[in-house]
Amino acid sequence: MDTPITIAIVEDDPLIAQFLSEVLGDEGYTVRAFPDGRSGLAAIIAQPPTVVLLDLNLPSMRGEDVLVGIRQHLGAALPIVIMTASTQRQNAERPDAVHLVCVGYLHVHGAAWPTCTGRFALSHE
Repeated sequence: MDTPITIAIVEDDPLIAQFLSEVLGDEGYTVRAFPDGRSGLAAIIAQPPTVVLLDLNLPSMRGEDVLVGIRQHLGAALPIVIMTASTQRQNAERPDAVHLVCVGYLHVHGAAWPTCTGRFALSHE
C-alpha cells in the first residue's frame, strides 16, 4: 500500500495558501496549511509531512526560525522548499535561508511564474 504524500504549507497569505492547497489537492496530494510559523512548526513536528512549502515572511515566527526548528527536531531528511513573494532583492535572495538546507527556493513576483533554484520530485508511486 502506497503512503500518501502530505504537503505542509506554512503561508500567511490566505489567497496563496488556498491556491496552493487547491492545486496540490487536485493533483492528489494531502495538504495541510498553516497561517503562521508557530502553528506550522508545532504541527510539522507533531506529524511530519512528506514535504514543506515554507514562506519566509510569517507572523509570530520568521520562516528561517521555523526552518531551524524543523531541522533541530526532525533532522535534514525532510524536504523544505522556501517561498517568498518579496519584491525586495535582498529578501528574495536570502542565502541565510538557503544555507539552512532547503531543497528549493521559489520566488513569485507579481503575476510572473515562480523560479526555483533547486529541484525535487514527488511521486504518487
